[in-house]
Amino acid sequence: MDSTFSPEDFYLWASVGETFQFYYIPILVCLGTVGNCLSVYVFFHCPKMRHLSSSYYLSALAISDTIFLLTIFMVWLRFFEIDLFNNEGTCQALIYISGVCSFLSVWLVVSFTMERFIAVRYPLNQRSVWTVTRAKLVISSLVIFGVILYIPLVYLSAITDHSGTRVCGIEPELADLATKFNYVDTFVTYVAPVTIILFLNMWIGRIIFHFTKIRREMTLRGNRFGKASDSLKLKYANTISQKSITKMLLLVSTVFLCFNFPSYILRIVAYMIEVKAITVRYSYILQQLQQWCQLLFYTNFGINFILYCASGKNFRRALKKLLRIKKQQRTGRSEVIVLTDSRVQSSGSSLASIRRKLNIL
Repeated sequence: MDSTFSPEDFYLWASVGETFQFYYIPILVCLGTVGNCLSVYVFFHCPKMRHLSSSYYLSALAISDTIFLLTIFMVWLRFFEIDLFNNEGTCQALIYISGVCSFLSVWLVVSFTMERFIAVRYPLNQRSVWTVTRAKLVISSLVIFGVILYIPLVYLSAITDHSGTRVCGIEPELADLATKFNYVDTFVTYVAPVTIILFLNMWIGRIIFHFTKIRREMTLRGNRFGKASDSLKLKYANTISQKSITKMLLLVSTVFLCFNFPSYILRIVAYMIEVKAITVRYSYILQQLQQWCQLLFYTNFGINFILYCASGKNFRRALKKLLRIKKQQRTGRSEVIVLTDSRVQSSGSSLASIRRKLNIL
């Protein structure tokens, strides 16, 4: 079967992947960076969203995603023979920063999911449990833990000679240690968070379904709402008020799972199967699959703004309101400038008339 495989086939698919990366990466980085910056702006400039703990999680997520996008952009510069990645120092720095950002992005989603779970499961107590101060503490703890956890990447990464070319990769003498660290990283950044997110999302969906059912019953039987206890009414009202931001959470976490799953599966396969046991044909196929799945993984860092706009009603309202205010401010400044110009012209004409009268006299 491998005898029918032509190396030209691999180079053809490789060139297609390279061409797609050349155009896709800068578009993703530019749009993703702009979207993440707009998200942070909305979360911190909208009065209603500024005091929500979830806004701090999502702002931290946007900042982490933006830093990650900038690291892959620096790697992309090799297309213009600006090879920062395959240089001593920048190789270790970019791998370390991307590792920390990947960790932060996934665990910020987990933290946000837990915050939403508390808000939906215990709506009467969520304000006392998830405060802005506690959100800042959780974010700071995650940053410190991630910075410490990924220090080994600095020592495991090195510039190696690959067929006469300097390549940033794993230190050959530390290959076994790198494999073990990869297992730890896979568990920390995918297995554990995915398990938590799936469990909490199913529970959140169950709670929302339960209260949606109650709402339907109260609509059909209006007198039942009158007989309901005050605590049930309040709990129901608070749960429904959390529905919009919870829908946004479910979409963000679901997209995260879908976009990360192929990359991590192939990553595990690549480490579990010995390279010598793989035929040339399947080695090439695995490389190409990893390349395309990696692009899907990168996409997750640049589309959250679109997800917020698609699923977050409060986010859309805040964005429209802020853009409207900015437009009014610009219009107000223009009117002031026009008014000032008219006053200058008026005073100038008055001075001219005075001069003419003086000349006549």
